[in-house]
Amino acid sequence: MPDHHRDGQSVQFWARTNLLQRRLSLSVGAGPYRYYDTTAVGGPLGFADKHGWAGIGSVAATYYTPSGWLYEVRANRVVAHGSIDTTSLLVGIGYQLERPEATGPCAVLPPQTRKTTHNELTFFLGRTIVNSFQSQHDTARAIEYRHGLSPHVDWTVGWINEGDARLIRRNGLTSQFWLVRPFLNGRFMLGAGLGPYISIDRYRAPKPGEATRATVSALVTATAAIRINPRLLLRGSWNRIATTYNRDSDVVLIGLGLRY
Repeated sequence: MPDHHRDGQSVQFWARTNLLQRRLSLSVGAGPYRYYDTTAVGGPLGFADKHGWAGIGSVAATYYTPSGWLYEVRANRVVAHGSIDTTSLLVGIGYQLERPEATGPCAVLPPQTRKTTHNELTFFLGRTIVNSFQSQHDTARAIEYRHGLSPHVDWTVGWINEGDARLIRRNGLTSQFWLVRPFLNGRFMLGAGLGPYISIDRYRAPKPGEATRATVSALVTATAAIRINPRLLLRGSWNRIATTYNRDSDVVLIGLGLRY
């Protein structure tokens, strides 16, 4: 939209009814939406990274096939105090990672008693993209140690180097807690993490009274991993770094990990 480039994460609760022998599902959902809006402002940069909360409401129609593939049409309404209100229409294709015995949505997930993760060490390479209207970018590198705390909770500590993306030259320490779950007999895993990113940005001038260039940002990450064999895995992560000084960025990483 003019002067706005907004995205974010949402959590929704859904109610649904199933028709046509569970092949068609009609549903409504609602929940909070944490947004990041790159907006046009005056000044030397010409933009600002504004963060805020909004409400999101959705209606969806999903058609399930016997093969596990599904097709969905969804409409979303976002109402944001202090930002723009939007309505969006989406068409999507999906696949059921947990297949019920009959065609249709999975009502109950099978129980999980073992940890999704024991210990992993992963080396990443990818790209940093600054959340500006020019999307300045550079090569990113990272290393991450991951440890499973329970069947559905992981903890990680790591280091990210975002490279030199003209507006930022940043690197630092990360630590996150994750909600995780394995699928497809443990060969595939999905997760979402949240935690602090303690970094030094060589291009950030310290504010009056600050002794260093160090700053603390929020780090929100979605990750997926495929286990190649009992020892090796391939992991992809999409990191959103939310700063307090208009230098938000996306760091998209792909890495090879060692399980032990």
